[in-house]
Amino acid sequence: FYKTAIAVGKFRPEPDVQAYVGLATLAKDKGDWGSAVGWAWTSMMRTPDDASAPTVLGDTYAAQGDVAQAIRAYNLAGIIDPYSPAPLVGLGNLYRSLGQSPQTIEGHVSDRSADTDQSTSLPDPNVTLVSDTAGKARRAFEAAASLETQSNLGLIGLGNLALDAGNLDGAIRYYERAVEFSP
Repeated sequence: FYKTAIAVGKFRPEPDVQAYVGLATLAKDKGDWGSAVGWAWTSMMRTPDDASAPTVLGDTYAAQGDVAQAIRAYNLAGIIDPYSPAPLVGLGNLYRSLGQSPQTIEGHVSDRSADTDQSTSLPDPNVTLVSDTAGKARRAFEAAASLETQSNLGLIGLGNLALDAGNLDGAIRYYERAVEFSP
C-alpha cells in the first residue's frame, strides 16, 4: 500500500532533514549566521527528535559569540540525544574558548556534563556567572569520551586542554587514545 500510495502521489516522504543540517553547516562556515540559524530551525521543526540541528545551531551561536544561546542549543541537543558526543564536544570547545578569553554569560546554564546522570537543566536568566571554564570544558570532554559511541572527539578535546595547560605528555596520551578510535 505504501509504495502504491507514493507512486500515485498520495503520500510524500519528508525531505532529508540532513540536507537542511548540511545547508546550516555550510552557511555557518561562510559566516552567514542568519541562513545558518534559519536552516537549523527548519531542520529542527521537521525532525524535533534529531540532535544534529540543535548542535549545529549551538556551533553557529558559538561562532557568533552568543555564548548563552550556544549553551542553550547544546543543552537542547543533549536532551534530544543524551548519547551523542557532538553537543558535549561543542560545549567543551565553547568552555575552552571562554577559558582563553574570559567572559561572563547572562544567564548561567548548567551543562549536562556536570551531572552524573547526564541530565540537562534549563538556564536561569536571573544569574550571571561563568567560572571554572577549564573545569567545565574538561567535564564536557570527559562525558563525551565516556560515551560508548566509538567517538574520539572527547579525547581530542581533552588532549587540546592538556596542550593548553602546557602538559605535552598528557596531550600525547589523549591523542594516542583518540587514534585507537579512528577508522
